[in-house]
Amino acid sequence: MNQLPPLGIIQLNTRFARPAGDISNPASWPFPIRVGVVAEATPKAILEGGWSEDTVLAFVKEGRRLIEEEGCVALVTSCGFLATMHPLLASHLPSIGSSALLQLPIMKALYPVPNSVGVICFKARCLSLKHFACVGASPQTPFTGLRENGVFSRVLNCEIPYDHDGMLQEVLEAGRELQELCRSKGGELRAVLLECTNMPPFSAAVARELNVAVYDILTLGKMIYSAAVKEEYEFRLPSPPRGM
Repeated sequence: MNQLPPLGIIQLNTRFARPAGDISNPASWPFPIRVGVVAEATPKAILEGGWSEDTVLAFVKEGRRLIEEEGCVALVTSCGFLATMHPLLASHLPSIGSSALLQLPIMKALYPVPNSVGVICFKARCLSLKHFACVGASPQTPFTGLRENGVFSRVLNCEIPYDHDGMLQEVLEAGRELQELCRSKGGELRAVLLECTNMPPFSAAVARELNVAVYDILTLGKMIYSAAVKEEYEFRLPSPPRGM
């Protein structure tokens, strides 16, 4: 069997633990990955939109390295707030999923009833209309965020050890808030997009708790990868049923 080519992960400069389900853990993916870190990309700068042209060039440089030196056939990044950088990155790099938010237009087509699709993001005050505009999503998309300076935030800031249960409870809390927000707008939540690339370890729990379809950076990465790496099929017509 031929070795599958890898998916490239362009990662922010972070140091926290990455368990199975996290974007940069090889166990999260059904195919090989290669991780490249952009030293200039700190979470604070990306979250608050303070990145510069030099930061964009650093992402492009690392993306090209992953393609040319590591043989990656597609790319994703490790922060959903890079949605505002997506038009720039996509103009320089092929098959790049800069943000899980790119899936919102597809989700809206699958669930067209108003206020049936929503977003759980890492930090609600940082998610702007520009993020939605840069991925072609509706600016009216309902969204909620995690607690400011809560367990999830403190883990990602390396202030406390990885706390799976504490992080899970914060994600589920935001999910229930999103469900109530959609109901307050006359809708019913049917599909959730997890913006943060460190949230997929909790995707299954969100799906069970809220009884919704859940999209995240892993669903985006698998979609982009499957478009780049196609399976070869042997041409063979099925045998007719017996007795015919």
